[in-house]
Formats: sequence, structure tokens, C-alpha cells
Amino acid sequence: MDIDCLAENWSLPCGDCQLAKTAMSNIVYPSRLRLRGVSARNLGPKSRKGHSIPESQIREGYTEQEIRSGMKVLDSEKILEQWQPINPASFALALTLAIGWDEDIGSDYFEVYVIANQIRDQINLNRRSVIFVEEFDWPSLKQSLLNILDKCEGKKWKESVRALRKRFEWEYDGNAEYESWVK
Repeated sequence: MDIDCLAENWSLPCGDCQLAKTAMSNIVYPSRLRLRGVSARNLGPKSRKGHSIPESQIREGYTEQEIRSGMKVLDSEKILEQWQPINPASFALALTLAIGWDEDIGSDYFEVYVIANQIRDQINLNRRSVIFVEEFDWPSLKQSLLNILDKCEGKKWKESVRALRKRFEWEYDGNAEYESWVK
């Protein structure tokens, strides 16, 4: 005999409602926050105490001559995948993350600084968005960023932005119009 469970909006054979409800709660839905792109740059001299420079510098861009010569230009994520630091324990990068919502076309930019523990006392940053690591390992770092996105995901974009701003610098931080929107 079929029983309609109006409170739960189920219409299943008697006794199967709880089983179906449990099965539905175990479904893993795909993440709605999307990491659409990553760009990297070395931290500028203003962020360093004294004249200390991390040993490992990532390539930032290409010369006009290289581009004209037909050299294959890599996007930032490919550069990060292929980068082999001289000293993986001595680097300081600023990553700009393009983060979007679901299948929407647009994305907002969030910045995070990734610094090797070995040189953390040489870097002068008063930011909330710093990740310290033992050494550079792009696959692990990317997975950590994706885990942060999972933890920051809300039911709506605005909720997600609120959570992301606790971990990263948002491109609209300080803009009064957007500050009031996100509250």
C-alpha cells in the first residue's frame, strides 16, 4: 500500500520513506564554487624586510621578442605545474584566484600569499590571506585551495563570498557599494 508522506513530500510504499530520505542525504552533490583560473607573481620588494629575496623566483610573463619568435606561451597554471624552484623551501608568491559560481560565466578575483615557512620572518605582510608551507608543491597547494573552496561554499554566492573573504583578499574589499552588498 502506498502512503503519501506530505510532511516530507514523499510518495513511496509504506516504510520506505525513511530509507529513501537516508539514501538522498548520502548523495554527494557537486561543488558550486569553481576555481576558474590561477595567476602567480613574485612578492614585490615592499613586502620583504631589508633586501632579502627568496631564492626561487617564478617567471612572470614573456618578452616581446619571445612572443614574436613563436615561443609557446603558457598560462599561469601551466607555469605553476612546471615550475621547479631552485630552493622549494625559499619562495614567496602572490596567487590571484578567479573563483566563480556554478555555471555562471563571470568570476571574482581573490588573492592569497603563499610563503615558505623557512622565510616567513623575512616577509613583511599584514594580511589575513597568507598560507605558509614547508616547500612548493603545486598539486598539494592546489588541492588545499580546492579544500578551502569546499569549506567556504554557501547556499548562495553572497554567503560564499562572505566565507571566502575570511581566507582571501577579495578584489572588491574596501569598495563601499560591494561591502554593503555582502553584509
